Amino acid sequence: MNKNNTADDSDKFKKWLINRFSLRGHMFVILICTALSGVTINWILFQFNISAILLRYPVAVIISYLIFFLLIKIWLEIIIPSHPERTNIKNAQQPAGGHYFGSNIGSSLSNTHLSISPSTVTKGGGGTFAGAGASSAWGDEAPSLKGMSVGKGGGGKDGMALIAAGLLIIAIIGGAIYCIWCSPIILSEAALQTAMASGLIHHTKKIQAIGWEDSVFKKTAIPFAIVFGFAFLFGWVVHLNCPQNTTASQVFFTGCERGIGSGN
Repeated sequence: MNKNNTADDSDKFKKWLINRFSLRGHMFVILICTALSGVTINWILFQFNISAILLRYPVAVIISYLIFFLLIKIWLEIIIPSHPERTNIKNAQQPAGGHYFGSNIGSSLSNTHLSISPSTVTKGGGGTFAGAGASSAWGDEAPSLKGMSVGKGGGGKDGMALIAAGLLIIAIIGGAIYCIWCSPIILSEAALQTAMASGLIHHTKKIQAIGWEDSVFKKTAIPFAIVFGFAFLFGWVVHLNCPQNTTASQVFFTGCERGIGSGN
């Protein structure tokens, strides 16, 4: 197969995907589910008497990252049904065997007139945690500024714990923004790798099939690692300064000197 045709097919496929679906909206839903999974895992660990934030939060980040990959896999299964007998994107123009990719992709591609340049989508390699990576709450209760106690007598200990919590929240929000903004690249590349693996698009030396998992990992590993690092930092600060506190709500509401480890 001509290499130029293969490259054209991959470009057409990505353009069709970006034009056909709201990839940023899809990523937003994936990240919300990832965040909820992180909160749920944190709660489950607490129910199993794992009270140390230093252990719970990093474990919750790691498991939620794995769930992020699972959600991407489910998304790919929905967006790109696997048809091994289709050998390239041109074959999808033939109606025999039904519609492909949930619609007649051949018709979609022929009617697609897009001018997508590299500047249209910000390329990034390096990471996204939100995603996935992390949950937006991470405490067992969402703290409210009204009535928040910064600890009478806690002083510097409370301040250090609150700073660590703030850094974790910033890391989570930053990772989520990155993932959503770069989702046209992250998701379209993952879909392209899946299409090549299923035989829809042939790969050449210029277009290597590396697997969608590797593609997503390369673009999200660093942000998830940052979230993991700040989750560990928060747990470590709480462990050193507020060892009696077992939830983030205690750090925010009761302070380091008066937390009782009730788990509420």
